[in-house]
Amino acid sequence: MRRIFLDYIFDESSIVFIICFVLIIIIRLFYVIISKKTSTGLRELMILIFWGSLLFVFVKTVLPTFTFYQINGENQLTVYRGTIKVNIIPFKTIAYFIAEEYQGDFWGGVINLLGNILLFVPIGFSSMYLLKYKLRKTIFYGCLISISIEILQIIPGRSIDIDDVFLNTLGVFLGCCVISGLKFIKQKTCGRREKLSTQ
Repeated sequence: MRRIFLDYIFDESSIVFIICFVLIIIIRLFYVIISKKTSTGLRELMILIFWGSLLFVFVKTVLPTFTFYQINGENQLTVYRGTIKVNIIPFKTIAYFIAEEYQGDFWGGVINLLGNILLFVPIGFSSMYLLKYKLRKTIFYGCLISISIEILQIIPGRSIDIDDVFLNTLGVFLGCCVISGLKFIKQKTCGRREKLSTQ
């Protein structure tokens, strides 16, 4: 499983992600300096997490799969395009991955299901903070992003699946839960410190 996971994370598209993410950081830095708007370090971190996560999802799902190799000392680039499949039946794909017929590739199913959830956890985490902890608004925008990504997957010839939207939205919700939990713990901790200081 570890090998499959690492192969997914560290492939040719990772180079594109790193270059684009560095550009995002530079652009954001110039914007903050030029606009002279006051901002906190935490807010800037959340903005970078949001755009970095969105970029990572885009690179891994929308960017066509490509491979570099050499033939007779010359660099070659091959771009792969799949066959577009559309599933609009809720939970059909999820049921397929956990069905007995899929047990031959157990880890493939786990990575597919968990991957669709985990990819959107940072988006929910950062969006919840940036939208001032408005849960419904965060989930709505997260779902909208997921639908947009699914439609854009037509470009590389990947499948469009309603179940991916469900799993992505669940990931957004989990991200919201994580940051809300951290906020609750922080408030409780600060409250206890204030009580101790007044005693």
